Amino acid sequence: MARLSKKSVVWKWIISYICIILISAISSLITYNRSQNIIKERQEKINEVVLEQASKQIQDCIVLLEKLREEILINASFNSLNKSKLDRYTSTTYKQYLLYSDLNTYLKLNNSYSHIMLYFKSDDKIVSDSTVNYSSPYWEIYNTTLGISFDEWTSLINGTYNSFHATNVKMDNSESTIFCRTIQTEQLGRQKVNLFVVFTKEDWAKLLAEYQYYKDTSMLILDQFGKAAVKFDNASIITGYEDEQKIIEAIRAGKKEITLRNNEVIKLYYLQNNSPYFLCILTPESVYLETIHNFQLIFSFIFIISFAFSIVLIILFVKNNYKPVRDLLKILLSTGIFQSTEHKEQPSIEDENEFTIVKKGVVQVSSSYNSVKMELHRQNKLLRKVYLSRLLQGKTKLLPEEQLKELYGLHFKYTDFVVILLYVQDFNSNRDNNYDADHSPTEIVDLDHAQLIMVDRYNELITDMGWTVNYTKIDDILVLIVCFPPEDNSVSLLGTIIRKGMEGIENSYGIESLVSVSGKHYNIEKLSVAYQEALQAFEAIKLYDLGNYVNYSDISELFSSSYNYPYEMEQKLIKAIQLGDYSNAESIFSEVIHSNIINKKYISHDIIRCLMFDLLGTVMKTFDTKKESQQFIKQLKPAKRLSECSDLQSMKKIFKEILSCCCEFFRVGIDKDENLCYKIQAYIRDNFWDSNLCVTSIAEHFSMSPVALSKIFREITGTKISLLLSEIRVKKSKELLLLSNTNLAYIASKVGFGSTKTFTRAFKQIEGCTPGQWRENQKCIG
Repeated sequence: MARLSKKSVVWKWIISYICIILISAISSLITYNRSQNIIKERQEKINEVVLEQASKQIQDCIVLLEKLREEILINASFNSLNKSKLDRYTSTTYKQYLLYSDLNTYLKLNNSYSHIMLYFKSDDKIVSDSTVNYSSPYWEIYNTTLGISFDEWTSLINGTYNSFHATNVKMDNSESTIFCRTIQTEQLGRQKVNLFVVFTKEDWAKLLAEYQYYKDTSMLILDQFGKAAVKFDNASIITGYEDEQKIIEAIRAGKKEITLRNNEVIKLYYLQNNSPYFLCILTPESVYLETIHNFQLIFSFIFIISFAFSIVLIILFVKNNYKPVRDLLKILLSTGIFQSTEHKEQPSIEDENEFTIVKKGVVQVSSSYNSVKMELHRQNKLLRKVYLSRLLQGKTKLLPEEQLKELYGLHFKYTDFVVILLYVQDFNSNRDNNYDADHSPTEIVDLDHAQLIMVDRYNELITDMGWTVNYTKIDDILVLIVCFPPEDNSVSLLGTIIRKGMEGIENSYGIESLVSVSGKHYNIEKLSVAYQEALQAFEAIKLYDLGNYVNYSDISELFSSSYNYPYEMEQKLIKAIQLGDYSNAESIFSEVIHSNIINKKYISHDIIRCLMFDLLGTVMKTFDTKKESQQFIKQLKPAKRLSECSDLQSMKKIFKEILSCCCEFFRVGIDKDENLCYKIQAYIRDNFWDSNLCVTSIAEHFSMSPVALSKIFREITGTKISLLLSEIRVKKSKELLLLSNTNLAYIASKVGFGSTKTFTRAFKQIEGCTPGQWRENQKCIG
């Protein structure tokens, strides 16, 4: 891998991968820590459950003793012995024997304790499951087994116990527990009787056998005074008396953990209640640590393996992922997309982030693409408008549908159509009166903006009907070509749409407009006729004050019955004025007046004025929107001068003066235009070899618009600039074809054609054959 800069994306990748590994490691450590806690919680939960169940078992044992007490109280032998001494010598011995037998029966049935004793105080007699004897001889016989002194024995049997009281004794050097209970108090006719039940360590072991589940766990059974009654030290925790006392003191203090002399930490689990005894479970912390240690070993092994494997994967991923990035950079840099005025030096992989370089390349390509796209769109839009304008004015032919779509993006969906003229009278006219500050309409900055709003609004309304609309602009008047299906009510629907659009535009934007609509036509080739009808309808709006909307079908009779001013005559008059030919223009004017005035028996004064203003409108059509033209019209004041005339003679006189001034204006302009055409021809002959030479570049050289330049050149010379350029290039190429056998590509480049295909097409258009065919023909002739 090549040397990487500090800004290289590789470092970001490595850091990202390391962060992912760290996140996984942290997650694993959290899981490890949580697992330790779970292990401890699990062990503690087990101890708590065992403690609860074992404590319940002890409680059940106490309940068992209560049931034993109740059994004895209802025993017949017991009740007989419990009475006075009157019949002591007659039946006492026998009854004692019976009670002795019953106690053995109770002992066998329960099998939870080792001995049962009853002490009759007045008789000073002990009746147990093993013998019947007086208290003193009984002690002398069993003192070794009982493990208590005579005074302790006397105190034990003579005590009063309202509930089962536990006493810890050493029986056969083993911890044992004696539960004491006074089952009959001394009263009239009755003697005091105490019940004693002996639990040995083995009895406790049997009682808690199923809960001594763990060899590393110890148990302590403590009495209500906190003394250890029995201990099961399976874990060898209690190594001496001091440890035992320390544990008991910790339990009394309510502690849950204690450290013994050997520094071992012991967990304490116990439940204190009103029972004579309660259980305490002792668990060394090593019980938890052993399981946790095993888990730790497994976790560490897996973590180390995962970390090492992750490092290997990082290296492989970085190498594999960086290779296509570097290849892409090499391709981008090799294309030279950064070599522009803004990027004089290509960026280096070692100096910048790779993705930054790619981003710059993409931005550069996108910028170039958008610039080209916008320029093409602008040119196509301009060409479409120019073509539509010429088509409407009858200056060009209608191309086939495929060529219309390919060259200009035009599509006439239906053959039925009308032409609509939209003229903006004023904009923002109602802004101050109809709108408040919070809901004011969009600011209309100029005429183009107002026309754009109108186009968008009408286009939306018309396309919603499924119809098609194309538009252009002629002399600041919007021209819409609306095509619709052949239905009887299409024209009426269109009228509704137009009125809706006019109302909406005026209310929303304050734009006042005049709209004229041609008659319905059934063939797109009649576009120029429809345009003239729309113009006549528009003129009718101006002349007759017909409102702001007129359809040609509503006024066609007025024109046919008022005066005759054919379109052909109007075109002739326009041509004569534009050529500066006053004599011909005056002759045409006189012919129109003669055909309408002399040949008619009667014509009203208003009709005459209409005719004169119609003729004046024709004169005004000859002028463009240039400043000098508008300045000339402003100084001439033709409408004002004509409107001041009161009769036909004065109108004819003033009109001829206006006509003469206009012809003089155009004659001066023609002289300038002819001089301009000579310069254009000379410029083309000097620069025809330049493949970039075209109408646009020539117009830029002469500081004119391409449309205006083409129009002037064609009106003066009768031919197109592009055709003249092609003819000069073809003429020069013919000389090269005769002088050498050079290939066509070289000749095409030498005479200014951009490609062999363009050269061949232009040559065939002018000469009627291809360059190769022409060369062969010349060789045959030669």
